Amino acid sequence: MASLPIVEEGYGDLHEMVTAPIRMKLLLSGVELGVFDILREYLTAGEVAAALGLHEKNTERFLNALTTIGLLEKQRGRYRNHSKTNTFLSKSSYTYLGGLFEMVKEMCVDSLDNLSSLVRNGPGTENASSDLASEELWAEFTHTSASWVTGGVGMLLTAIVSQLPEFPMFRRMLDLGGGHGMFTLYFVEAHPHMKGVVFDRQPVLRAAEGFIREYGLGDRISVMAGDYLTD
Repeated sequence: MASLPIVEEGYGDLHEMVTAPIRMKLLLSGVELGVFDILREYLTAGEVAAALGLHEKNTERFLNALTTIGLLEKQRGRYRNHSKTNTFLSKSSYTYLGGLFEMVKEMCVDSLDNLSSLVRNGPGTENASSDLASEELWAEFTHTSASWVTGGVGMLLTAIVSQLPEFPMFRRMLDLGGGHGMFTLYFVEAHPHMKGVVFDRQPVLRAAEGFIREYGLGDRISVMAGDYLTD
């Protein structure tokens, strides 16, 4: 007769890994549907469905699911974004991360669909034509990826860099391969005098030029185009 198993450790972390794609799908569907853009104030499921042209009953189920994973709060049949959802998932926020999360899914998650086959059989040829060297493609990625800096990483690294003993004496900085240039903006803004140059390929620098204008730092930050591998 077999004895009942005695387990010394839990499997909670493994369960979290397995269920994480469910939360990811709910979050990204909310971004795609625009749910988080209109739920800065309390609305019923019917009001959300009417505003976005959705199926009312399934909208209610969907909003309940978003509430369950902590993206919405619900009171008396009305739903509203949590504070963090307003900060990072509403397109009207300067720290909107929805585009970044969608990019991560496309580049890092979707590509794992055939992982077992790739490990078993080696690389296939179905994606051989993808032009990952396209400067226009990287320009788009560059603009989208700036949100991970504005979402808190910029402040974190600025706090570290500004504590360097030499920081008050810095006068110029070069952001080599700087892309969107957001780190330059944060570092320069934290310094009373320092000026910065963002160096990258021309199509990519369009994002940096836009952010420099948007945050009014054109007198202290410039861009320089070139190939950082050879120039």
